[in-house]
Amino acid sequence: MKKWTIGLFSLTLILISSAQGGIVLGIRPSAKYGTNYIGLELSPRFSLYGGADLLQIDFREEYLGGQATASLFVPNLGFKLLLGEKELKEITPYFSLMLLKSFATLEIDDNSSLGDYLSEADEKVMEELLGFWGVSPAVGAEYPFSPKFSLGGEIGYRIFFAQGKLERARWGGYYLFSDPEINPPSNEAVIKMDMTRTYATACLNFRF
Repeated sequence: MKKWTIGLFSLTLILISSAQGGIVLGIRPSAKYGTNYIGLELSPRFSLYGGADLLQIDFREEYLGGQATASLFVPNLGFKLLLGEKELKEITPYFSLMLLKSFATLEIDDNSSLGDYLSEADEKVMEELLGFWGVSPAVGAEYPFSPKFSLGGEIGYRIFFAQGKLERARWGGYYLFSDPEINPPSNEAVIKMDMTRTYATACLNFRF
């Protein structure tokens, strides 16, 4: 862990010293993931950026009267490539690509009956499915109205995928296999999840 920390700190110092255009702080209020970020302009047209989001998802199961809360920590890392020369009070299009990873923690309400039906294995696979990976290509345009500030707009496409491993033959009281003779229950099952969505958001950037 210590070696990783030293390596990450050294990489950060190298990137900061290599930044030609300075440091950029940005906000994308409608993006949900990657809403706030800090970037390093390594050249007039290329920059790296990263950030993190904290999200909370509430689950309710009306039949059992169950309630649970998932807390997500979602760091992200990406790059932006301007598709032209950036000039003051001129619109410049760009392409960006972001990679993100969710780290999830599931908490079941002590007063909820849901905990009576979910085992530790069930809770573990739910956390694994909520701990998704994601990739997000996007295109947009940026308008620097002053040397320090710029406005922009962005349209992107996000792909999320996750995989959970259940080390028993039942999931929440229901068999995973509809026909035991064809697919006999085993001690392990893999559950996969894929999801896509599009988004559009405005952007505000500050350079220093």
